[in-house]
Amino acid sequence: AGVEAWFKTSASGTNTIFDLWQGSFTPGAFNIDTSGGELFGHAYIGGCTFPDNRIDLDSNTIVNDNMWHHAALVYDGKVLSLYLDGNLKATSPATGDLCDGSAGWTVGVARLTNPDNFFNGIVDELKVVNRSLTASEIASDYRKGAKGIFGTSDGELPTTDPYSTGVR
Repeated sequence: AGVEAWFKTSASGTNTIFDLWQGSFTPGAFNIDTSGGELFGHAYIGGCTFPDNRIDLDSNTIVNDNMWHHAALVYDGKVLSLYLDGNLKATSPATGDLCDGSAGWTVGVARLTNPDNFFNGIVDELKVVNRSLTASEIASDYRKGAKGIFGTSDGELPTTDPYSTGVR
């Protein structure tokens, strides 16, 4: 399984970017959010019981800087991985199937029933796939998006603030 998205926020609370949920009171079967200004990925693997089957990954990186960031969460059947701006930030070994997320998925909010953790910011370019994205696919998607967002000809991030002088 894999999901990736661009997002921009200055909020410090819990803000759901994407949530594949199992039931009305079980968000986070496969989830990306920000909390305390950092990016997190969450998944229930091998069952739907909290806390036994829940895996939490922390990017340990501040993302509530009101700048665009690219996030990806992937599970290949052996490892859950969280990426930020094209770089691998956290992993956890895991075995088993993802918790059944047949209840639905949401963007910008945890759950449709009993909604919670609304995203305070912008989410764009969401991509959901029924397979694990590779590190090179995630890096490529990041470079393509960075090219569009920052307006550089080579897809690389500018060396100065892209919103000020435009000088690289």
